[in-house]
Amino acid sequence: ISFSYTFLSLLKLGADPMMKDEDGWNCLHWAAYHSNVGAVEVMMENGASSAVMNLLIEKNKDNLTPLELAEKEGQSGFVAWLRTAVL
Repeated sequence: ISFSYTFLSLLKLGADPMMKDEDGWNCLHWAAYHSNVGAVEVMMENGASSAVMNLLIEKNKDNLTPLELAEKEGQSGFVAWLRTAVL
């Protein structure tokens, strides 16, 4: 089972995409860290585009947005996709 399928299933079951973990990471921080474009696409294709826009400006405890985290981790493909598709 792919992460994107699991993520979609959780969204359909009512999971809150705005949740953060103890380090302040939201689902887009995790997607950025793992260069998981599919997770962001799933959100955008399933009515969570406004959540994506809000999550993009959220900072974790290290004061990094998902985009900044992806840049720091060298996830250049994710960064380029995010800038093209979302920003």
